[in-house]
Amino acid sequence: LDRADEVVTAPETFMLVCSYNPAYRSSLKELKPSFRQRFVTLPMGYLPADLEAEVIVAEAGIELSAATRLVACASAIRTADHAFHFEPPSTRVLVTAAHLIKCGASELEAAEACILAPLSTDGAITDGLREVAVAILATAGSSRTSH
Repeated sequence: LDRADEVVTAPETFMLVCSYNPAYRSSLKELKPSFRQRFVTLPMGYLPADLEAEVIVAEAGIELSAATRLVACASAIRTADHAFHFEPPSTRVLVTAAHLIKCGASELEAAEACILAPLSTDGAITDGLREVAVAILATAGSSRTSH
């Protein structure tokens, strides 16, 4: 520990676990291959849709049908990410949207606030994504739910 001018000996069982998203679009410099080769890489994707919906139900307490629609909306947007290059909505974002639904927001209001608004400030892209959300969440109608 340079600042403390101290040497700490790690026990045999010591393990360092780091998280790095190579697809993350930031201004940070890309990690050098020689540095990345010092680590084991475990690719991670999204859960299957049915399991992701179950996580949302468990975390936010909304009905499975609403969680399934949120996942379908996010999945469609994640697919569009390849064309528009924005950070796709995470399961965490869907849980946040589900909490809004639980508090009385409509599914579309929750999707707009948590999923769509953070993605882009480009009006045309936002309008297109909203059309996707409306098409997927239309089965919920405009009624507010608080289950």
